[in-house]
Amino acid sequence: MHEHRAHRRTTRRRVTISAAFGAMVALLATGVAIFVSPVAAAGAKGSDVAVHNVTAVSPPVAGVAYGPRPEQLLDVHLPTSRPGPFPVIIYMHSGGWKAGSRAFIPDFVLQQVDRAGLAVVSIDYRLVTTAPDGSFVNSFPVPDQDVDRAIRFVKAHASTWNLDPTRVLIAGASAGGHLAALAAAAPGVFVDPTLPADLALISPRVDGVLDFVGVSDFTTFGQAGGWAPDLMSGFLDCPAARYELCDPAKVAAASVAPHVGDDAPPAFLAYGVQDSLVAPATQGVPLALAWANAREVSGRTPITTQDVELEQADCGHNVEAINLDMTAMEAWIDTILANPSSTTTLARAARGRPVTAPPLH
Repeated sequence: MHEHRAHRRTTRRRVTISAAFGAMVALLATGVAIFVSPVAAAGAKGSDVAVHNVTAVSPPVAGVAYGPRPEQLLDVHLPTSRPGPFPVIIYMHSGGWKAGSRAFIPDFVLQQVDRAGLAVVSIDYRLVTTAPDGSFVNSFPVPDQDVDRAIRFVKAHASTWNLDPTRVLIAGASAGGHLAALAAAAPGVFVDPTLPADLALISPRVDGVLDFVGVSDFTTFGQAGGWAPDLMSGFLDCPAARYELCDPAKVAAASVAPHVGDDAPPAFLAYGVQDSLVAPATQGVPLALAWANAREVSGRTPITTQDVELEQADCGHNVEAINLDMTAMEAWIDTILANPSSTTTLARAARGRPVTAPPLH
């Protein structure tokens, strides 16, 4: 992946691109900042499963078990140039819920260790596999239960690595982006029944989430074609490996927006306008609208208009620093960590308040 170069500056506009990549919808009074790169997206493709251009690193603290299963391991990357306690980003890797490793972290995430003086904790989670009889193993919500356990474990053992358990962000790319967004929107909903009592006492709520090209809506994901039907049928353990036969209740439970409520933490969402696998029109934009709508603030001064941001980057499914507005992402991180929400009581407006948009011309 490219080194951290001069940041590519995208044009900041409070608009997004519709499903046909034509109609422009303004998002006003919601706290959403939409970044649309100046690119002609019609006919563009970009449907690889994983987010590539990542760095395999030798972390300072490797292979820490956060649970009893062999897959439940994490690595801790710590700053070396400043004292703690360090805020934390817990990162979930990409790979379509069936592949990937904690050893691979996007450079633009790992760069925050030195830039922002925070720790990055990268986790493995149980991956979907196929049994000899053709059935799926470790389907939803098993990976989500691992994420829940990892968040609790990191908070419970924060003093081991001089971490600040009151300033915790989670992040992920592709499948990991979905896991991160769902964990942020539904803390404590997907809990391993074998979770020990000491971890059950620890809150899994986080102060913010960074979701890079994560699936958010399974009611539309399978229709994207390509890899999508197989990935969806495996993750949701659909009958006969056919996504259209998935249990509707499971489809809804695994989708993010239905869980986003008035206590949802701030979110930074990034999607590629050329991505035909996780299309922003069906996955990123609806989630941003739901998230911003839920976070409509009443009775307090908003942190900034950046508490929910959607960037539509000039790329496909492979996100890297050269495509992202790094300045915006890093400003979001700095702002949220300076104003952590998990320890603050926030008075918010009623859930479901609609986002308004001016008429199209």
